[in-house]
Parts: sequence; C-alpha cells; structure tokens
Amino acid sequence: HSLRTHWVRRLSADLPFYTLGSASYLDSLENYDAYYREKAKESNILLQQNFSKMYDRLISVIEKATGCPAAYDQELALPGFHIFLSHKAFGRPLAARHFDLQYESISWAYKDIDYEHPLSFTAAIALPRSGGGMFYWDIEQRNHKEADQEQLEELMQKSEKHFIAYDVGKIVLHEGQFLHQIAPAKDMLPEDERITLQGHALKCDGIWRIYW
Repeated sequence: HSLRTHWVRRLSADLPFYTLGSASYLDSLENYDAYYREKAKESNILLQQNFSKMYDRLISVIEKATGCPAAYDQELALPGFHIFLSHKAFGRPLAARHFDLQYESISWAYKDIDYEHPLSFTAAIALPRSGGGMFYWDIEQRNHKEADQEQLEELMQKSEKHFIAYDVGKIVLHEGQFLHQIAPAKDMLPEDERITLQGHALKCDGIWRIYW
C-alpha cells in the first residue's frame, strides 16, 4: 500500500484491479517484447528495493519444491502482484479462463529450453474474509492446442470444475497447462482486498528462469 502510486490499473477505469510490477501477459505482444522489457527494467528496480527478502525466499521455495536451481532473468520482469480492492463486480467470474502461455510472447536467449513443462505460481498475501482461490478443469493445453474458444466451451461442459483454495502466506505451484480461472470473491466487504504474488518460470539450460 505504501507503493500505491506505482499501481497500474488494469481491465477498466471503474474497476479497482491493479498490478504492481510488469506482467508479460499484459505488457508483451507476441514476437515483440521490447516494450515489456523496458517496463520490466523500471518496475524491477522498485520491486527489488522493497521486496528483496521475499524474492530470496521465493528462490529457495521453488528450488526446494522442484529439486532444481532457480534464478531471476534480469532482462525479464520480477514476479509482481495482482491487487483487487473491494467491488461487487468481483463476485462474478470476470477473469478469463486460460492456459498460461506467457512464455510464447517472450524471446528466450537460451539453448536448451523446456517449453513442455513450464511453472506457474500464486502466493496469497491478503484474501477477502470469504476466501479466494482458483477454478480449474481437467483440460490440458497439450491435448487441445488447436481448439478455439467455442470448442473449449464444449469441453468445459463435459468436464468437472475443481476449486483450489488459497491460504495467506502459502504458495500454489502448478504447470499452468490446464484450463484455469481466478475464482470470484463472494460477498466482498468494503475493507476486503485480494492481493497475490504472481509469477512463472521456464527451465532454460537446466535452471528455472523466474519471471512474470
């Protein structure tokens, strides 16, 4: 909150959804990531100055969970924050159902890159009193690469919807290759907020390269 002047409003002017930090899925265009890299340089300085201990901790958590070394790519954005302040609209499923394919919009300067097993993570910093989490469906991107939105909708009708609840202070790691969606925040109170640390990683030359 002390960095609120650096929050960037996303979605629309009348909804209090912000990011702190640069995000490839918002700031990068496919095959053209110069703008994203420029924004990342600016935001990385701010984030590193204020959250350096958190970033050190994140490295150790990912290394312990995966058994592989991890590092930040200084050319890419550090993991940043999704910030939802209280609004009745967030009680509806506004967030898009998606696969995490951010790595496709970035030019990777490595030799051995594992595009088949990426990593995504979310750590809850603050949640509404009613809780928060993620919906997901048993629909994997690797099995439906050519499916359009209409076909995905048909698959969803046949697939069970699951829910993963977030806990403040805990991190959820996954491949991001199954269809998923931010779960709505039911009955948000005026003082409620939903703040999460967001990021991804791609294994390049045997090291998890962490970014957002």
